Amino acid sequence: MDRVAQPDRHQVVLSLRANRESLRLLLSCHPVLARAHLVPDTLRLPTDPTQFAALLRRHLTGARVLDIQAPGWERILRIRFQAQNELGDPVQRVLVLEMMGRHSNLVLLNGEERILDALLHVDDEMSRVREILPARPYLPPPDQGKRSPDEWLEALGSGEWPLVPASPSQSAEKALLGQVKGAGPLLCREILAEAGLDPDRPIPGTDDVRRRLAGSLARWLAAAAGPTTSPSLYMAPDDPARVADFHALAFRFSGLRKEAPDVSEACRLFYEQREAAARRDALKNGLGKKLGSAFQKARRRREIHESDLSASEGFEQDRRFGDLLLALGNQVEAGTATASLPDLFDDTAPSVDIPLDPTLDPVGNARRYFHRYAKKKARKEAASAFLAEDLRTLAWLDTIQTALDNARDETDLGAVAEELAILGSESGRDAESESSGANRAGNRPDSGSNRDLLPGRPAGKKALRKAAAARSKQSRSGSTTGRGRSAAEPPPLPPRSFRTSDGLVLLCGRNNLQNDRLTLRESDRDDLWFHVAKAPGPHVILRTEGRPVPDRSLEEAAGIAAWFSRGSEALRSGVGNDSLVSVDTCPVRNVWKPRGAKPGMVLYRHHRTLRVRPLNPEALDASPSSSPPPGVRHP
Repeated sequence: MDRVAQPDRHQVVLSLRANRESLRLLLSCHPVLARAHLVPDTLRLPTDPTQFAALLRRHLTGARVLDIQAPGWERILRIRFQAQNELGDPVQRVLVLEMMGRHSNLVLLNGEERILDALLHVDDEMSRVREILPARPYLPPPDQGKRSPDEWLEALGSGEWPLVPASPSQSAEKALLGQVKGAGPLLCREILAEAGLDPDRPIPGTDDVRRRLAGSLARWLAAAAGPTTSPSLYMAPDDPARVADFHALAFRFSGLRKEAPDVSEACRLFYEQREAAARRDALKNGLGKKLGSAFQKARRRREIHESDLSASEGFEQDRRFGDLLLALGNQVEAGTATASLPDLFDDTAPSVDIPLDPTLDPVGNARRYFHRYAKKKARKEAASAFLAEDLRTLAWLDTIQTALDNARDETDLGAVAEELAILGSESGRDAESESSGANRAGNRPDSGSNRDLLPGRPAGKKALRKAAAARSKQSRSGSTTGRGRSAAEPPPLPPRSFRTSDGLVLLCGRNNLQNDRLTLRESDRDDLWFHVAKAPGPHVILRTEGRPVPDRSLEEAAGIAAWFSRGSEALRSGVGNDSLVSVDTCPVRNVWKPRGAKPGMVLYRHHRTLRVRPLNPEALDASPSSSPPPGVRHP
């Protein structure tokens, strides 16, 4: 063995050589994705070893693999090595991979079956059954009382029927899983399907059912115990490109089957997709939480400013009371709490009652009302400006939520993360502008900048120092390219790209930053711009190449804009197929961005509206040029 690396907490990769060929064996004790298979040389491995990887390097570097065993039809892999100790004497080492769900582990043993170390330590507080700690004797996992395929074949051959469900209501699949060692859900379902049984219902106790099930069991268990394999991938019925499961045998009732070069490759493809899906789900959940927090704070800001706006109502009445007190103060008796004066501003009201402060004279009370008037007026103006900004922020967050809902892969999620990074960067810039007094006048938001999305309070000195340090680090990072972008920064993510049935290029932004670049900087004036009407959605650009655009391409571009917009989920799933989505379109030259607008927010004019059904991009890519266009109606 040449090298040991540990890519993450649950994985170890062994670099081996066999017949002058370099191999990499991945051993994973992940609680959900535990497995063992070969990986390609292109997999990037960390150079710095972890503590466990350093231990494996010390004991196994230069060792020779003697044998690999999977004892007792259990999900356990034992790799036995011939190695040398520090004195150069030959010793044996055994690396045991236990693939048992949340109890999975990777354990290194010496020649006496004592534990040298384990990837995950298990003490007596974690398990009363067996400890996995250095210097302890290694005990295999306790037997679960299942029969091996060989024992089943022997019992069936002698006429015995050992299958006894745990309860009369136990499903057929669970009964097999609980009594056949080494059998997984896919094999059990195939056995039951061949016998004509429903895996989710109990097994009927008739002789005919028992005879059919015994024949199916004997056939498939003999195939599992035999030396011949047919490595197979089984694809998801709703997505033929996604691997739903894999097996060493070829099944007839398990869906679309694709041959695999070997079991290791089938395992690798299956688990790589599972890992990618887990990464997508984790990233999407993290982005969803961050976006939900931004929504919550923006709504709280809106409620605060709506409350301020409501509290500032009636400021004109304070001014009117002040004017009346100045004009008719000689009619007010000293020390009174209420003055009833003729209303000089309303002929329909003969008099108006004005509450007074008895300790003040009429001029003092007038000044008090003028002060209240000025204070309420300034509060209303500031609250109105802030509330407008809050509404723009909520609309912008709504477009990000749409992009997150429509994200199909890690690239789409990366685009959402790129835009959500504005939440942090805008916070630093706005804190600095507030500290410099840029927004002091009336405490109003600056229309030429994107303010922080979080509820407003002046930034502390710590936040200002952090923002200044980030700018200083960026200035020292080296040369820049383009519009001030650092040469070390990755290039912007590309938009989605499709081709219409007429061969025209169709581009769709993944986030609002891409929408701005795509519409305002990367499109020709004569290209066509599409956006769902009065709802969040991406910008879609149809490259016209200076030529007239066929109606079919117009309809397909509008269908793509509808597909990735908010509110089309029901149409996508086949519900409400009689409904159509309104999509506005105009030349790019008629689209512009108002000053201070949020990313992705534009205005447009001289447009037309198409009524279309959302168009799945996969159907667009697969549609032949002779196919009829999607349903569309021009109002």
